[in-house]
Amino acid sequence: MKPVASVRSAELGRLSLLCLTLIALCGCNHAAQQSAVAMNPIAPVVPASRATLANTLTVAGEFIPYQEVELHAKVAGYIRSIHVDIGDKVKQGEVLAVLDVPELQAQVQGAQAGVRQSQAEILQATNEVVRDEANYAALHAAAVRLQQASDARPGLIAQQELDDAHAKDHAAAAQVDAAKSALSAMQQQLGVSQAQKQQVSTMEDYSRIVAPFTGAVTCRYADTGALIQAGTSNAASAPVVKVAQTSTLRLRLPVPEAIAPLCT
Repeated sequence: MKPVASVRSAELGRLSLLCLTLIALCGCNHAAQQSAVAMNPIAPVVPASRATLANTLTVAGEFIPYQEVELHAKVAGYIRSIHVDIGDKVKQGEVLAVLDVPELQAQVQGAQAGVRQSQAEILQATNEVVRDEANYAALHAAAVRLQQASDARPGLIAQQELDDAHAKDHAAAAQVDAAKSALSAMQQQLGVSQAQKQQVSTMEDYSRIVAPFTGAVTCRYADTGALIQAGTSNAASAPVVKVAQTSTLRLRLPVPEAIAPLCT
């Protein structure tokens, strides 16, 4: 018969070995489970449903006039009258202000006088051409008759008289050519005078400031009696009024750089 202590020791050894084996098996199963989870990750799942995709962007826009311009004077002068104020509606071609330019008015009168003088000189030159042509016709006819008489009866007319008649004939023809040349020069001078008149008349038209389009006056910079510098000679010249076309507006929106490619 074996001792009781030995039997218990053997049983305890077998029990310990069994526990170690179970622990090892549990560890292997846990490692296998972790490896399986790593290879097949678990993802959350929700039921699929139909919906509208939308991307909303909110930006601040600005409405501005379709056209807006500051009107300057092309000639320097004092404002004689200004007919509009801020908020007034204007039509295209409407006179907004009138400038007083005494020097320009004197130039216009001088150009008109130059045209009238050229016309009078042309009339005089035309009369001289008519007179010289009549004189040439008479002298030429006399020279032809003397030559015909001399040819019909040689020695009847002295050679000196024939030479004088032909000389007067040639001189009269030259006088006609000179008168025609003078008339042509007068006509050219008339063209120059008319061009000068057109130039100063155009400059006089610039003394009236008109609306370039239909719109509204948004700013008024000058009053009656103010001195306005010419916008072409002085870059810092002040405008007279500002006109904006408000019947049509532009919408200006700032577009973020991130969505700029989507706006093309």
